[in-house]
Amino acid sequence: MRITSGEFRGRPIKTPNSDKTHPMGDRERLALFNRLDSHLGGRHPDSDSKLKGAKVLDLYAGSGALGFEALSRGAGSVVFVEQEKMAIAAISFNCSTFSIENQVKIIPTHVKKYLKTAPDTPFDIIFCDPPYDNFHPEDFANVANFLSPSGFFVLSYPEQKVGQKPERDPEQKAPKITGLTLLSSKSYARAHISIYSV
Repeated sequence: MRITSGEFRGRPIKTPNSDKTHPMGDRERLALFNRLDSHLGGRHPDSDSKLKGAKVLDLYAGSGALGFEALSRGAGSVVFVEQEKMAIAAISFNCSTFSIENQVKIIPTHVKKYLKTAPDTPFDIIFCDPPYDNFHPEDFANVANFLSPSGFFVLSYPEQKVGQKPERDPEQKAPKITGLTLLSSKSYARAHISIYSV
């Protein structure tokens, strides 16, 4: 697995040797960031980096691939939230490899617990890629409280099983997130990725 664009393009990303995480593939990440760039177009119209200076939160961070991709594309800082020890070790290794420790903060806790706290500052972009075999949208139901007024929430999630709760958008099949508006939703292999705004 490698960074797809920006300063670290082509650099490998260490992934945890664990079945508790599911790193997003290079092609899916590239497609996701291209879509995100189109939504961010008005923020930095004269810059090649639409993510320039953005404050990013990476929930269920795993290897940290989404956060590192954002940093490579010009984000100013990333907070990684991850509770698995092997994943935390992979994030730390990647931070050292890219020499970006001063732009990164790792919070070793469960996402639900972290979101019960008050953020030091609102985030411009929040990535959320929870385990597909343990998908509980209620764990991040209040995520809108952590976004800036012009922020975006990016959610990766599995197909919904018949009768599964909570209810999803009837057309896009995307989970409804309190306080957020669904902008777009697309499928990549077995994953769905939706982008929301405040």
